[in-house]
Amino acid sequence: MKRTKLVVVGIVLVALVLGMSACTSAPAENAGPVQKDIITYLSTHEGRMPEMMETEQVVDMAISSHNEYNGSTTHFRWGDLSGTPLYVVSLFPDLGVIKAGKEIRRQELTEFIERNYDLFKDPRVCLGTWYNEADGNTYIDINVVMADKEKAVALGKEYNQISIFNLETFEETPTGGDGTPIENLPEPEERLPEFK
Repeated sequence: MKRTKLVVVGIVLVALVLGMSACTSAPAENAGPVQKDIITYLSTHEGRMPEMMETEQVVDMAISSHNEYNGSTTHFRWGDLSGTPLYVVSLFPDLGVIKAGKEIRRQELTEFIERNYDLFKDPRVCLGTWYNEADGNTYIDINVVMADKEKAVALGKEYNQISIFNLETFEETPTGGDGTPIENLPEPEERLPEFK
């Protein structure tokens, strides 16, 4: 129920922002894309990307969602991606952090972002957190979002991931791996599939 209210509030806010921008004298082509445009951008590479948010804003979004839902998927350009018809796969298990407990401190999340900032510039990469109640650990990760489920599954298999995650339905699709990093991983920037 809370997730539904959050989505409704988000839709209302987007409508208000679009309504306000329509009332200004700025031409429509100068308006930045709304969150749903990430799907178009990732699928067709058309459209304009919004500017990257400040690290503090990303940290605030991630911590808020993590505290409420035990996890977050936060994009540096499009914000909170929960409810979006995209698939998440982890290609960077060696760069992630596993920490005991649910709490994430602002400083540790900020430092994680700063260490990996160049990767977050790519429009397919976002910040992920997940509190696993089963083992009592929080996982802070660099995730890749994709519109194509088959490609996400193939990458999950290639990188020995347990599953990919559907941000719209909150369901996992098994990929047959056990989650341990594979040997001789390519350099982080070489792991992303060609963006064509």
